[in-house]
Amino acid sequence: MNKVPIYIVLFLLSSISTLASPTMYKTWIGEHLETLEMKEGAGHFYGSNPLNRFGASYKNDTLTITNNTFSTPYDYTFKVLRLTKDTLIVSPLNANARGLIDNKNKFVFVDKAHLYKAKLKFQKVFFSATSCYGGCPGMKIEIDSSGLVHFLAEKNVRAHYGLYEGQLSSEQLKELIEILKGSELDRLPTEFEGATDAPTYNFKFYYNGKSKSSRGFFFPRFNSPLLSYLLSIYLDIEFEKMDGVYEFEK
Repeated sequence: MNKVPIYIVLFLLSSISTLASPTMYKTWIGEHLETLEMKEGAGHFYGSNPLNRFGASYKNDTLTITNNTFSTPYDYTFKVLRLTKDTLIVSPLNANARGLIDNKNKFVFVDKAHLYKAKLKFQKVFFSATSCYGGCPGMKIEIDSSGLVHFLAEKNVRAHYGLYEGQLSSEQLKELIEILKGSELDRLPTEFEGATDAPTYNFKFYYNGKSKSSRGFFFPRFNSPLLSYLLSIYLDIEFEKMDGVYEFEK
């Protein structure tokens, strides 16, 4: 009987262990759509204000989020209680960490890839944006399940002013639906933070026989593909100018 060299056995066992071990290094989404982007050597955390990007690192079952927005950085330190391929559960180790998660004893993140809702049935979306003291576009746009678009350009909207009607291509409509399926619409906050001299965004989504409204400025980073699509898709649509009025959502 041939004997297998011990170093081959150890290598195979090591390989199996590596394959079986869940990895920390992926994108995790928190209970309030916080985003934790973990990479080897460095990562980032985005909370309720997506403009505040904090550093993130992982070592010895400890997750450290570092706020560098002030002259003296400070850390939010968490103990990793559980790590599986789709779930990360952490517990605060200092006062900063407890404050970050509203004084909870633990906080749950989920693998971003597991939040995709394949069965979401899109019916309609309404989006409006107010202008600001700068060049923020003031606009309204409504898209239904057939891809029919009604668009009102109010201010700072490139080469457009007034009311328009157009049609999404099949690819544009497919892109919107794919973005919506990955947007966790049920968990969108009704109100999110605003800011002085910033536009206000209003959303109303119709899907799966129900509706969801959200309003504010600091839209979660997790949902940035959705915001980007709705702010810019009018640039790629062939519109016809409309006379009269169209009754948008309020």
